[in-house]
Amino acid sequence: MTCLGRAKNLSLAMVGLLMCQFLLGMVVNLFVSIPLHHPGSRSQSFSGVGRAIAWVIPNGAVALSAHVILAFALVLISARHLQVTTSAGRRRWTVLSTVGVVALLGAAFNGLNFLNEGDNASSMTMTVLFGVALTCYAVCGFQVAVAIAANGKGEPSAAAAWMG
Repeated sequence: MTCLGRAKNLSLAMVGLLMCQFLLGMVVNLFVSIPLHHPGSRSQSFSGVGRAIAWVIPNGAVALSAHVILAFALVLISARHLQVTTSAGRRRWTVLSTVGVVALLGAAFNGLNFLNEGDNASSMTMTVLFGVALTCYAVCGFQVAVAIAANGKGEPSAAAAWMG
């Protein structure tokens, strides 16, 4: 598979997984009560985050545990997406992928802060950063798909060069 094919597939995977993450987040928001006191809660240190993660995955509600696990998977896949788009040599795609990774890391940080502090501002920030990441991966995937389709060989054509 060409580098562009991998970029297209990873973009599509990121969009699909981000939508799953959104749905899990909505289930957690509407139907899961996070205890005020759990390992790591109200902690001002990074070790509190580690304790909260170690608690929530095996002991939290299924939807909350799945939400946290999927967040880790999304960060790993986004790093691979960045690697592939950088290899494709298109600056615009690399910028979109970089913004996507940064947005996902920010969303994860704010999600962990919400888990530990219950701060609504962290929940809102997590949601906004999710939207930024989703937009980046959707636009990148569309641009890669157009570049591939422009000449049918998996290589960008001159007609699609303006896209990145």
